[in-house]
Amino acid sequence: MLVSILIPNYNYEHYLPIAIDSALGQTYPQVEVVVVDDGSTDGSREVLRSYGARVTPVFKSNGGLTSSINAAFEHSRGEVICLLDADDVFEPDKVERVVEAARCMPGACLIHHQLQMIDGAGRPMHAPFPRRVAQGDIRRGAIASGGWFPHPVTSGLSFRRSYAERLFPMPLEQPAAGGSRLIKNFPDTYLAGPAGLLAPVAAIQAPLTRYRVHDENMSYITGASSSEVLVRYEAEMTTLAAVMRETFGDPVDLRIRGNLDYQRLRCAMGSISRPHAAAHIMRSPSLPISMRIREALRMGMNRGLRARG
Repeated sequence: MLVSILIPNYNYEHYLPIAIDSALGQTYPQVEVVVVDDGSTDGSREVLRSYGARVTPVFKSNGGLTSSINAAFEHSRGEVICLLDADDVFEPDKVERVVEAARCMPGACLIHHQLQMIDGAGRPMHAPFPRRVAQGDIRRGAIASGGWFPHPVTSGLSFRRSYAERLFPMPLEQPAAGGSRLIKNFPDTYLAGPAGLLAPVAAIQAPLTRYRVHDENMSYITGASSSEVLVRYEAEMTTLAAVMRETFGDPVDLRIRGNLDYQRLRCAMGSISRPHAAAHIMRSPSLPISMRIREALRMGMNRGLRARG
């Protein structure tokens, strides 16, 4: 089984070799590494050229993360697709364990795992996240939660090609609620969302990627206001419903009030009380009961998890 590792890069000259080396150094032998340089203005292109035939290089003008992943997928051949941001790092057995999980659950569209947050120098920060990634048949709970379920960001996601082919190329933008304007599309939620509604999810409860947080990390610090992030959550849910209906012929009734990230952020903004937010958590079918209790207590003490921004 060939596995394609897709690495989108923009101006990460210092981190790019570490990411590429981690992809090339996998214990699983059947790997191709596709690296897209999205019009970098630093030395990234020279770094990429230095790898010669060991990677598949793609050079393009700047178009953003989604366009880079689209280009990488177009040049890939693998039966399983693994995503890796250019400032993150795969553990050596990441692909081996993803392939094992895919083989154990042949119907799964999504294979995902926890991430270990690190700082710019590579030092570990905090505990792995999500605390537990969703596993098995989660459709009913995900629908009741407005399409939300615990999954990592880009570098913790892998997909079967047969599923990904239905979604690529991804749109660069998605309509905000009401269709009044377009906002940026986020690949992690666009790709992961339908997978949890279509088939059982394969999960690995271990941090198989080191997720780097630093001043230039745009997937962690977006600069968006809280109200803008709420608009994005609503747009993601609307887009998910449209994809399920139009691409997979499976209309689902999603309601934003079930989305825990949405409710956490509303609580942080003062739109709802902490007890109200804690009650939403306790009713969430996307979390096991032990996590509902823990997260509800944290929310009640004003220690709820930072909403995804």
